[in-house]
Amino acid sequence: MADSLAISITVPLGKLQQFAACLAAYLEPDMPFSESEIHAAASAGSGLALSLRLEPDGALAQFSRENPEIECSVPGQVAVGYLFCTARSGPASVEIAFYTSSRSVVTVLKESEQVRSLLLRLGRFGQPQEVRITDEWNDVTTLPARGEA
Repeated sequence: MADSLAISITVPLGKLQQFAACLAAYLEPDMPFSESEIHAAASAGSGLALSLRLEPDGALAQFSRENPEIECSVPGQVAVGYLFCTARSGPASVEIAFYTSSRSVVTVLKESEQVRSLLLRLGRFGQPQEVRITDEWNDVTTLPARGEA
């Protein structure tokens, strides 16, 4: 079975603009991501292909070495792509899901402290304030903050 991973956060409509702005600050500049992009994707039932851009840590440095074809627009940072994003609208919130079936992207999402930090920051916009992780066996866990078991 191929590696796969889905990350989801339920964002109240009142915090969607802040969520989008926070994530957009960590995306490659050619990746449009805004509240209106999220609503459009949800209405159309389509997804967005995103590339994260983060400061390197051990896992991101390894990813960069193993994927030299993925270039980053900011020298000294690492781009991780593609991470696909879907949105599903509810009456008072939007379920944002990021997913990949690329083994190297799954590995960096699981092992990078920079990715964990970003996901936890995004999870603070959620209701509940959590980041749900679904693995290839459809087991769902929440992303613990560093130091939690």
